[in-house]
Amino acid sequence: MTQTRWHTLTLSAVTPAFLGRYAEPGDKGDKGDKDGKGGKGYEIPFPVPSLRGALGYWLRALAGAHVGDNLASLGSVESAVFGSARSGGSVGMSTIWIRGREPVGVGRYKPSQPVAYLMGPGFRDDQTAPAARHLKAGTTIRLDVRNTGGTVHADLFLCALWALRTFGGIGARARRGFGTISVDDRPLQIPRERFDASWLYRNAADDLQDVLSCVGDCLGQLGIPGSDDTAAQPGYPRFDLDRAWYLLGPDIEIPGAQGHDAALAWTGERLREFRLDGGECRNTAGWREIVQPYLDGGTFSAEFRAGALGLPVVYTQKATRPGTHDRSATVEPVVDGQPSRRASPLWLRVHRTGRTWWLRSLAFNAEFLPEGGNGLRVKATKGPEREVKPVTPPSPEVIRCELERWFSYVSGQRQA
Repeated sequence: MTQTRWHTLTLSAVTPAFLGRYAEPGDKGDKGDKDGKGGKGYEIPFPVPSLRGALGYWLRALAGAHVGDNLASLGSVESAVFGSARSGGSVGMSTIWIRGREPVGVGRYKPSQPVAYLMGPGFRDDQTAPAARHLKAGTTIRLDVRNTGGTVHADLFLCALWALRTFGGIGARARRGFGTISVDDRPLQIPRERFDASWLYRNAADDLQDVLSCVGDCLGQLGIPGSDDTAAQPGYPRFDLDRAWYLLGPDIEIPGAQGHDAALAWTGERLREFRLDGGECRNTAGWREIVQPYLDGGTFSAEFRAGALGLPVVYTQKATRPGTHDRSATVEPVVDGQPSRRASPLWLRVHRTGRTWWLRSLAFNAEFLPEGGNGLRVKATKGPEREVKPVTPPSPEVIRCELERWFSYVSGQRQA
Protein backbone atom coordinates (compact mmCIF):
# COMPACT_ATOMS: atom_id res chain seq x y z
CA MET A 1 0.00 0.00 0.00
CA THR A 2 1.43 3.35 -1.05
CA GLN A 3 1.87 5.91 1.72
CA THR A 4 1.55 9.46 0.43
CA ARG A 5 1.62 11.51 3.65
CA TRP A 6 4.67 13.37 4.92
CA HIS A 7 5.76 12.24 8.38
CA THR A 8 8.01 14.00 10.85
CA LEU A 9 11.42 12.54 11.73
CA THR A 10 13.32 14.37 14.47
CA LEU A 11 17.00 13.70 15.06
CA SER A 12 19.51 15.24 17.46
CA ALA A 13 23.26 15.62 17.10
CA VAL A 14 24.93 13.88 20.06
CA THR A 15 28.48 14.79 19.00
CA PRO A 16 29.59 17.57 16.60
CA ALA A 17 28.90 16.84 12.95
CA PHE A 18 31.02 18.26 10.12
CA LEU A 19 28.74 19.17 7.25
CA GLY A 20 31.28 20.30 4.70
CA ARG A 21 33.22 23.48 4.10
CA TYR A 22 31.61 26.84 3.41
CA ALA A 23 33.74 29.73 2.17
CA GLU A 24 31.33 32.66 1.92
CA PRO A 25 29.82 33.47 5.34
CA GLY A 26 32.19 34.01 8.24
CA ASP A 27 35.34 34.08 6.12
CA LYS A 28 34.78 37.55 4.65
CA GLY A 29 32.85 39.66 7.06
CA ASP A 30 29.73 37.60 7.61
CA LYS A 31 27.64 39.23 10.33
CA GLY A 32 27.24 36.02 12.29
CA ASP A 33 30.92 35.13 12.32
CA LYS A 34 32.77 38.21 11.18
CA ASP A 35 35.76 37.73 13.46
CA GLY A 36 36.35 34.24 12.12
CA LYS A 37 36.38 32.76 15.62
CA GLY A 38 33.09 30.98 15.72
CA GLY A 39 30.71 33.79 16.76
CA LYS A 40 27.07 32.92 16.39
CA GLY A 41 27.76 31.03 13.17
CA TYR A 42 25.15 31.02 10.45
CA GLU A 43 22.41 28.82 9.04
CA ILE A 44 22.43 26.44 6.10
CA PRO A 45 19.83 24.02 4.71
CA PHE A 46 20.41 20.62 6.24
CA PRO A 47 22.35 18.59 3.61
CA VAL A 48 19.90 15.77 3.06
CA PRO A 49 22.14 14.06 0.44
CA SER A 50 24.78 13.42 3.12
CA LEU A 51 22.15 11.70 5.26
CA ARG A 52 20.92 9.63 2.34
CA GLY A 53 24.48 8.59 1.52
CA ALA A 54 25.08 7.43 5.07
CA LEU A 55 21.78 5.54 5.12
CA GLY A 56 22.71 3.86 1.84
CA TYR A 57 26.01 2.69 3.31
CA TRP A 58 24.31 1.06 6.28
CA LEU A 59 21.54 -0.46 4.17
CA ARG A 60 24.22 -2.14 2.02
CA ALA A 61 26.01 -3.38 5.13
CA LEU A 62 22.80 -4.92 6.48
CA ALA A 63 21.60 -6.36 3.17
CA GLY A 64 25.05 -7.81 2.56
CA ALA A 65 24.43 -10.33 5.33
CA HIS A 66 21.86 -11.89 3.00
CA VAL A 67 23.03 -11.20 -0.58
CA GLY A 68 26.78 -11.53 0.01
CA ASP A 69 28.96 -10.19 -2.80
CA ASN A 70 26.16 -10.37 -5.36
CA LEU A 71 26.40 -6.72 -6.39
CA ALA A 72 23.37 -6.94 -8.67
CA SER A 73 21.17 -8.02 -5.76
CA LEU A 74 22.79 -5.41 -3.54
CA GLY A 75 22.00 -2.72 -6.11
CA SER A 76 18.40 -3.93 -6.26
CA VAL A 77 18.05 -3.50 -2.50
CA GLU A 78 19.44 0.02 -2.46
CA SER A 79 17.50 1.19 -5.54
CA ALA A 80 14.26 -0.21 -4.07
CA VAL A 81 14.59 2.21 -1.16
CA PHE A 82 16.78 5.10 -2.31
CA GLY A 83 16.47 4.89 -6.10
CA SER A 84 19.21 4.66 -8.69
CA ALA A 85 20.87 7.03 -11.12
CA ARG A 86 23.34 5.44 -13.52
CA SER A 87 24.80 7.14 -16.57
CA GLY A 88 23.79 5.32 -19.71
CA GLY A 89 21.25 3.20 -17.87
CA SER A 90 17.87 3.34 -16.22
CA VAL A 91 17.09 5.85 -13.50
CA GLY A 92 14.84 4.75 -10.69
CA MET A 93 13.06 7.12 -8.33
CA SER A 94 13.55 6.77 -4.61
CA THR A 95 10.55 5.43 -2.75
CA ILE A 96 11.70 7.27 0.40
CA TRP A 97 11.63 11.06 0.08
CA ILE A 98 13.44 13.16 2.68
CA ARG A 99 13.45 16.92 3.04
CA GLY A 100 14.69 19.30 5.70
CA ARG A 101 12.02 21.22 7.54
CA GLU A 102 14.23 24.10 8.62
CA PRO A 103 17.86 25.31 8.38
CA VAL A 104 20.47 24.26 10.90
CA GLY A 105 23.07 26.47 12.50
CA VAL A 106 26.76 25.80 11.83
CA GLY A 107 29.96 27.46 12.97
CA ARG A 108 33.69 26.94 13.32
CA TYR A 109 35.07 24.17 15.49
CA LYS A 110 38.18 24.49 17.65
CA PRO A 111 39.25 21.03 18.84
CA SER A 112 41.64 20.14 21.61
CA GLN A 113 44.73 18.21 20.50
CA PRO A 114 43.31 14.72 21.25
CA VAL A 115 40.10 15.61 19.38
CA ALA A 116 42.15 17.04 16.52
CA TYR A 117 43.86 13.66 16.24
CA LEU A 118 40.48 12.09 15.51
CA MET A 119 39.82 14.70 12.82
CA GLY A 120 42.95 13.69 10.92
CA PRO A 121 45.49 15.90 9.15
CA GLY A 122 43.68 16.10 5.83
CA PHE A 123 40.59 17.50 7.46
CA ARG A 124 42.32 19.45 10.20
CA ASP A 125 45.39 20.98 8.57
CA ASP A 126 44.40 21.80 4.99
CA GLN A 127 45.10 25.54 4.88
CA THR A 128 44.06 25.82 1.22
CA ALA A 129 40.44 24.85 1.85
CA PRO A 130 37.70 26.88 3.55
CA ALA A 131 37.29 26.19 7.25
CA ALA A 132 35.22 23.20 8.23
CA ARG A 133 31.81 24.12 9.62
CA HIS A 134 30.22 22.01 12.28
CA LEU A 135 26.77 21.30 13.57
CA LYS A 136 26.90 21.71 17.35
CA ALA A 137 26.13 18.81 19.64
CA GLY A 138 22.57 19.11 20.89
CA THR A 139 21.24 20.58 17.64
CA THR A 140 17.79 19.35 16.62
CA ILE A 141 17.41 18.17 13.02
CA ARG A 142 13.80 18.21 11.87
CA LEU A 143 13.03 16.27 8.72
CA ASP A 144 9.97 15.29 6.70
CA VAL A 145 9.83 11.75 5.32
CA ARG A 146 7.42 10.45 2.70
CA ASN A 147 7.19 6.81 1.62
CA THR A 148 5.82 6.39 -1.90
CA GLY A 149 6.22 2.62 -1.65
CA GLY A 150 4.87 0.12 0.85
CA THR A 151 5.64 -0.84 4.42
CA VAL A 152 8.50 -3.07 3.23
CA HIS A 153 10.30 0.06 1.99
CA ALA A 154 9.65 1.84 5.29
CA ASP A 155 10.99 -1.18 7.19
CA LEU A 156 14.23 -1.18 5.18
CA PHE A 157 14.61 2.58 5.55
CA LEU A 158 14.18 2.32 9.31
CA CYS A 159 16.64 -0.58 9.52
CA ALA A 160 19.22 1.62 7.78
CA LEU A 161 18.39 4.46 10.17
CA TRP A 162 18.83 2.09 13.10
CA ALA A 163 22.31 1.08 11.92
CA LEU A 164 23.28 4.71 11.34
CA ARG A 165 22.03 5.64 14.79
CA THR A 166 23.64 2.61 16.46
CA PHE A 167 27.04 2.39 14.77
CA GLY A 168 27.70 5.45 12.64
CA GLY A 169 27.12 9.15 12.20
CA ILE A 170 26.52 11.91 9.68
CA GLY A 171 29.03 14.18 7.99
CA ALA A 172 32.80 13.91 7.74
CA ARG A 173 34.86 11.75 10.14
CA ALA A 174 31.82 9.78 11.25
CA ARG A 175 34.09 6.73 11.67
CA ARG A 176 35.92 8.56 14.44
CA GLY A 177 32.99 9.44 16.70
CA PHE A 178 31.75 12.64 15.07
CA GLY A 179 28.18 13.06 13.86
CA THR A 180 26.54 10.66 16.32
CA ILE A 181 22.76 11.10 16.21
CA SER A 182 19.77 10.09 18.29
CA VAL A 183 16.15 9.66 17.22
CA ASP A 184 13.77 11.81 19.27
CA ASP A 185 10.33 10.83 17.93
CA ARG A 186 8.27 8.84 20.42
CA PRO A 187 6.07 7.41 19.08
CA LEU A 188 7.69 6.95 15.69
CA GLN A 189 5.32 8.42 13.12
CA ILE A 190 6.45 6.51 10.02
CA PRO A 191 4.07 3.55 9.35
CA ARG A 192 5.84 0.21 9.28
CA GLU A 193 5.13 -3.52 9.61
CA ARG A 194 8.16 -5.57 10.73
CA PHE A 195 10.44 -2.93 12.20
CA ASP A 196 10.20 -2.55 15.98
CA ALA A 197 10.45 1.14 16.93
CA SER A 198 11.97 0.23 20.30
CA TRP A 199 15.14 -0.76 18.43
CA LEU A 200 15.66 2.91 17.59
CA TYR A 201 15.05 4.08 21.15
CA ARG A 202 17.22 1.50 22.94
CA ASN A 203 20.45 2.24 21.08
CA ALA A 204 21.54 -1.34 21.77
CA ALA A 205 23.97 -3.15 19.49
CA ASP A 206 22.43 -6.41 20.76
CA ASP A 207 19.42 -5.72 18.52
CA LEU A 208 21.57 -6.31 15.41
CA GLN A 209 20.44 -9.91 14.86
CA ASP A 210 16.77 -8.91 15.09
CA VAL A 211 17.36 -6.09 12.60
CA LEU A 212 19.17 -8.45 10.23
CA SER A 213 16.20 -10.84 10.42
CA CYS A 214 13.88 -7.95 9.60
CA VAL A 215 16.01 -7.07 6.57
CA GLY A 216 15.99 -10.69 5.41
CA ASP A 217 12.19 -10.84 5.61
CA CYS A 218 11.95 -7.61 3.60
CA LEU A 219 14.26 -8.89 0.88
CA GLY A 220 12.15 -12.02 0.61
CA GLN A 221 9.03 -9.94 0.14
CA LEU A 222 10.77 -7.91 -2.59
CA GLY A 223 11.83 -11.11 -4.34
CA ILE A 224 15.55 -10.38 -3.99
CA PRO A 225 17.43 -13.69 -3.72
CA GLY A 226 19.93 -14.43 -0.99
CA SER A 227 23.41 -15.89 -1.31
CA ASP A 228 25.50 -18.36 0.67
CA ASP A 229 28.98 -17.03 -0.24
CA THR A 230 29.91 -16.53 3.42
CA ALA A 231 33.23 -18.36 3.09
CA ALA A 232 35.04 -15.66 1.10
CA GLN A 233 36.25 -12.35 2.51
CA PRO A 234 33.67 -9.70 1.56
CA GLY A 235 34.46 -7.25 -1.18
CA TYR A 236 32.79 -4.39 0.70
CA PRO A 237 31.99 -3.60 4.36
CA ARG A 238 29.06 -5.74 5.43
CA PHE A 239 27.62 -7.81 8.21
CA ASP A 240 27.22 -11.57 7.85
CA LEU A 241 24.99 -14.04 9.60
CA ASP A 242 27.94 -16.19 10.74
CA ARG A 243 29.57 -13.16 12.45
CA ALA A 244 32.87 -14.00 10.76
CA TRP A 245 33.47 -10.75 8.87
CA TYR A 246 32.73 -8.15 11.47
CA LEU A 247 33.81 -7.53 15.06
CA LEU A 248 31.60 -5.89 17.65
CA GLY A 249 32.76 -5.25 21.18
CA PRO A 250 30.92 -4.23 24.36
CA ASP A 251 30.31 -0.56 25.10
CA ILE A 252 33.20 0.88 27.12
CA GLU A 253 32.41 3.53 29.73
CA ILE A 254 34.46 6.69 29.24
CA PRO A 255 35.66 7.60 32.73
CA GLY A 256 34.94 11.06 34.05
CA ALA A 257 33.63 12.54 30.79
CA GLN A 258 31.33 15.47 31.49
CA GLY A 259 30.48 16.21 27.86
CA HIS A 260 31.08 15.29 24.25
CA ASP A 261 34.41 17.11 23.99
CA ALA A 262 35.85 15.17 26.93
CA ALA A 263 34.46 11.91 25.54
CA LEU A 264 35.99 12.56 22.12
CA ALA A 265 39.30 13.62 23.70
CA TRP A 266 39.48 10.36 25.68
CA THR A 267 38.75 8.42 22.49
CA GLY A 268 41.43 10.30 20.58
CA GLU A 269 44.00 9.62 23.29
CA ARG A 270 43.16 5.92 23.29
CA LEU A 271 43.38 5.64 19.51
CA ARG A 272 46.71 7.45 19.39
CA GLU A 273 48.15 5.30 22.17
CA PHE A 274 46.94 2.18 20.39
CA ARG A 275 48.55 3.10 17.09
CA LEU A 276 51.85 3.97 18.76
CA ASP A 277 51.98 0.79 20.87
CA GLY A 278 53.11 -2.26 18.93
CA GLY A 279 51.74 -4.97 21.19
CA GLU A 280 51.85 -8.51 19.87
CA CYS A 281 51.18 -7.36 16.31
CA ARG A 282 54.21 -5.00 16.42
CA ASN A 283 52.59 -2.01 14.76
CA THR A 284 56.01 -0.44 14.15
CA ALA A 285 56.23 -0.82 10.39
CA GLY A 286 55.05 2.71 9.81
CA TRP A 287 57.79 5.14 10.75
CA ARG A 288 60.69 3.00 11.93
CA GLU A 289 60.61 0.25 9.30
CA ILE A 290 59.34 2.07 6.21
CA VAL A 291 59.10 5.86 6.26
CA GLN A 292 62.34 6.71 8.08
CA PRO A 293 64.48 4.37 5.92
CA TYR A 294 62.76 5.79 2.83
CA LEU A 295 63.48 9.41 3.81
CA ASP A 296 67.07 8.44 4.66
CA GLY A 297 67.52 6.97 1.20
CA GLY A 298 67.67 3.39 2.43
CA THR A 299 65.73 0.22 1.64
CA PHE A 300 62.76 -1.35 3.38
CA SER A 301 60.65 -4.49 3.02
CA ALA A 302 58.18 -4.63 5.93
CA GLU A 303 54.42 -4.77 5.59
CA PHE A 304 52.68 -1.47 6.27
CA ARG A 305 50.71 -2.61 9.31
CA ALA A 306 49.72 0.92 10.27
CA GLY A 307 47.56 1.12 7.13
CA ALA A 308 45.19 -1.51 8.49
CA LEU A 309 43.10 1.25 10.09
CA GLY A 310 42.82 3.45 7.02
CA LEU A 311 44.87 5.21 4.33
CA PRO A 312 46.59 7.49 3.47
CA VAL A 313 48.84 7.90 6.52
CA VAL A 314 51.06 10.99 6.85
CA TYR A 315 54.32 11.04 8.82
CA THR A 316 56.22 14.22 9.72
CA GLN A 317 59.57 14.57 11.43
CA LYS A 318 60.16 18.05 12.85
CA ALA A 319 63.59 19.66 12.47
CA THR A 320 65.58 19.33 15.70
CA ARG A 321 68.82 21.16 14.86
CA PRO A 322 69.68 24.50 13.23
CA GLY A 323 70.10 24.17 9.50
CA THR A 324 67.81 21.17 9.22
CA HIS A 325 64.26 21.08 7.89
CA ASP A 326 61.05 19.21 8.53
CA ARG A 327 60.64 15.96 6.63
CA SER A 328 57.36 14.37 5.70
CA ALA A 329 56.10 11.41 3.69
CA THR A 330 52.72 9.90 2.87
CA VAL A 331 51.84 6.26 2.41
CA GLU A 332 48.80 6.04 0.16
CA PRO A 333 46.92 3.49 -1.93
CA VAL A 334 47.00 3.58 -5.72
CA VAL A 335 43.93 2.42 -7.62
CA ASP A 336 43.98 2.36 -11.43
CA GLY A 337 47.18 4.38 -11.38
CA GLN A 338 45.73 7.22 -9.29
CA PRO A 339 46.21 8.11 -5.61
CA SER A 340 43.20 6.99 -3.64
CA ARG A 341 41.92 6.42 -0.13
CA ARG A 342 41.08 3.38 1.95
CA ALA A 343 38.51 4.19 4.59
CA SER A 344 39.15 2.72 8.01
CA PRO A 345 37.33 -0.56 8.66
CA LEU A 346 36.96 0.56 12.30
CA TRP A 347 33.94 2.60 13.37
CA LEU A 348 34.11 4.39 16.72
CA ARG A 349 30.82 5.70 18.10
CA VAL A 350 30.80 8.05 21.08
CA HIS A 351 27.36 8.17 22.70
CA ARG A 352 25.64 8.97 25.95
CA THR A 353 23.17 7.33 28.30
CA GLY A 354 21.98 9.73 30.97
CA ARG A 355 25.16 11.39 32.22
CA THR A 356 27.46 8.54 31.23
CA TRP A 357 29.44 8.57 27.99
CA TRP A 358 30.36 5.38 26.17
CA LEU A 359 32.55 4.20 23.31
CA ARG A 360 31.22 1.55 20.93
CA SER A 361 33.50 -0.14 18.38
CA LEU A 362 32.55 -1.96 15.19
CA ALA A 363 34.96 -3.27 12.56
CA PHE A 364 34.33 -4.72 9.10
CA ASN A 365 36.97 -7.16 7.88
CA ALA A 366 36.45 -6.64 4.16
CA GLU A 367 38.85 -6.72 1.21
CA PHE A 368 41.67 -4.20 1.77
CA LEU A 369 42.34 -3.09 -1.85
CA PRO A 370 40.87 -4.16 -5.19
CA GLU A 371 42.92 -6.74 -7.06
CA GLY A 372 44.60 -6.11 -10.38
CA GLY A 373 47.74 -4.01 -10.07
CA ASN A 374 46.59 -1.80 -7.21
CA GLY A 375 48.78 -1.30 -4.17
CA LEU A 376 50.53 1.12 -1.83
CA ARG A 377 53.29 3.66 -2.36
CA VAL A 378 55.30 6.06 -0.24
CA LYS A 379 56.24 9.54 -1.45
CA ALA A 380 58.03 12.47 0.15
CA THR A 381 55.83 15.51 0.70
CA LYS A 382 58.29 17.81 2.48
CA GLY A 383 62.08 18.01 2.53
CA PRO A 384 64.48 16.58 -0.07
CA GLU A 385 62.80 14.98 -3.08
CA ARG A 386 62.71 11.20 -3.14
CA GLU A 387 61.67 8.71 -5.77
CA VAL A 388 58.18 7.34 -5.13
CA LYS A 389 58.49 3.71 -4.06
CA PRO A 390 56.08 0.79 -3.66
CA VAL A 391 55.11 -0.42 -0.19
CA THR A 392 53.94 -3.90 0.81
CA PRO A 393 50.29 -3.70 1.96
CA PRO A 394 49.22 -5.50 5.14
CA SER A 395 48.00 -9.03 4.62
CA PRO A 396 44.43 -10.03 5.56
CA GLU A 397 45.87 -11.81 8.60
CA VAL A 398 47.68 -8.67 9.77
CA ILE A 399 44.58 -6.53 9.29
CA ARG A 400 42.52 -8.98 11.30
CA CYS A 401 45.23 -8.99 13.96
CA GLU A 402 45.19 -5.19 14.19
CA LEU A 403 41.40 -5.10 14.48
CA GLU A 404 41.36 -7.76 17.17
CA ARG A 405 44.16 -5.93 18.95
CA TRP A 406 42.01 -2.80 19.10
CA PHE A 407 39.11 -4.67 20.71
CA SER A 408 41.45 -6.28 23.23
CA TYR A 409 43.11 -2.95 23.95
CA VAL A 410 39.92 -0.98 24.47
CA SER A 411 38.44 -3.75 26.64
CA GLY A 412 41.51 -3.49 28.80
CA GLN A 413 40.80 0.22 29.24
CA ARG A 414 37.49 -0.75 30.80
CA GLN A 415 39.26 -2.87 33.40
CA ALA A 416 42.00 -0.32 34.17
